[in-house]
Amino acid sequence: MDWKYPDTDPARRAQGIAEIAERIVAETDDPQLSGTRFTYDAREMLRATRDIEASVATGGRLWVGFQKADKFDHETERYRRLAEGGAEIVAFGTGEPADESVAVRWVKLEPSTSLVENQWFLATTAPEPIAFVSWEISDPARFGEGGISAPDKRFVGFVTADRRVIDMLVTHLDAVAAEGSDR
Repeated sequence: MDWKYPDTDPARRAQGIAEIAERIVAETDDPQLSGTRFTYDAREMLRATRDIEASVATGGRLWVGFQKADKFDHETERYRRLAEGGAEIVAFGTGEPADESVAVRWVKLEPSTSLVENQWFLATTAPEPIAFVSWEISDPARFGEGGISAPDKRFVGFVTADRRVIDMLVTHLDAVAAEGSDR
């Protein structure tokens, strides 16, 4: 599955999610995509994030995208607690986290505004498979800057419990992690 967000005219950038949906439908050969909902609402995305984090609080594997290491730095204590509770965490982003004592496998990435591994996402396969994937569609010059409520910050994405979609995403992320530089 090609998880790269399409390069589109800035005025039409939000519509690129339709191409991602078409790719998923083509890969699964299923236009239903059961258990999948698309969203532009950052508050809904944050709720999905917290729900997925809560689901792995007592164990499980979590793949999570932070865009940049400083975003992880703001979440260090939350992810320390998840790791201490038994979650195995594979985190992706550019740069290096300030606190290396957190038991997180950090996959250092080259900057990109279109690759899924450089975006805000969370995925787990256990205890129940669920994933949230979003692409930042704000001004590329401000990519990864500020929080979700920063002025002019925009995201588009989806939440899914469809195991086929989650497996495709996790397979892609595992391949990126295998090729990436880890700490």
